[in-house]
Amino acid sequence: MVTAVATLVAFAATWALPERFTPLKYLARAICLVQGISLFYFALWPGQFPYTLGAYGAGMMATGLAITSAVPVVLGFTYYVHDVGLGRKVLFTGLALAHSAILVPVLYAAHTLVVAAGSLLFLPVLYLLAGIPLHVMTLVSLYAWGMSWPGRAASSAR
Repeated sequence: MVTAVATLVAFAATWALPERFTPLKYLARAICLVQGISLFYFALWPGQFPYTLGAYGAGMMATGLAITSAVPVVLGFTYYVHDVGLGRKVLFTGLALAHSAILVPVLYAAHTLVVAAGSLLFLPVLYLLAGIPLHVMTLVSLYAWGMSWPGRAASSAR
């Protein structure tokens, strides 16, 4: 009940935010929507939760490892074909792998702490908004940053 009331209060509070915070409003409303749906579902079927915290953590760590392992292959098809030089390719691949190697355990340890301190009802929000999509979007952002580096031709023209 506390989570349901807090979700309703947070949703109602988004209407009071000024117009300049419109992206934040929509993000908060999306979080409240996902949380509200999970609260509604598990209020109707409380025994139907398919995961334990341990199984969730193990599954997410395995998924994070799979995504991290795929980084060099994906970069091979998308980044290595560009003329940025071997040193930059190696550096960028190392940065992306290091990022994932740090992000995955820290992210899922944080998920575990949130659920342990709160409830399993937070898992849908954590999974959908701060799990695999967050990991993939950070890698996409890193890729965009790496693509903004000038190529060898542009570097030699300076």
